[in-house]
Amino acid sequence: MKLLNELKALGYNVILEGDRIRATYTLSGNPPADRVKPLLDELRNHKDDVISHLKAGVAEPVNEKPYWQKLDGSCRICRTTGAWLSIHNVLVCLTCHPPAHEKLVARWGHA
Repeated sequence: MKLLNELKALGYNVILEGDRIRATYTLSGNPPADRVKPLLDELRNHKDDVISHLKAGVAEPVNEKPYWQKLDGSCRICRTTGAWLSIHNVLVCLTCHPPAHEKLVARWGHA
């Protein structure tokens, strides 16, 4: 579903909790409100279709770079570029927050 792919590309994780849709911003800082608001409005307007899509578990590839390839620069705190993507779809600085266990790492990368 194009709408979900667009939200994912902007850093949102969209999941189904019962009959509710939860969209969580997973990147640091604030999401680009001018791009996100119309998408979240569309999500509300097509709630039933989105719920059906999420229940079906249909996965569509996103033609976007992984988060660590989209980021410019380095960690705001330690200035290193090492990063890892958690199983919760959150990009984490490898120096400031090394993973407690390798099972928490979905993918290794660089900021």
